[in-house]
Amino acid sequence: MTHQQFENTIINIANRIFAIKEYSYQRRGAKFDYRRPNLMLSPCEKERVKALENKMQNIIAIYTEQ
Repeated sequence: MTHQQFENTIINIANRIFAIKEYSYQRRGAKFDYRRPNLMLSPCEKERVKALENKMQNIIAIYTEQ
């Protein structure tokens, strides 16, 4: 994996995490609060975010070992 591919992968995962958190606020008709992004997450959204965060950590660990 090249450095550019690594950066793109991490950015894509981070954008997906942000989209989930932002949608959780929009679903309730509220404005996204950057200070408390996890406030409105449902249990299944929390699991999806946690899975994406774990995936990101694994990619970082694999890339830094090279």
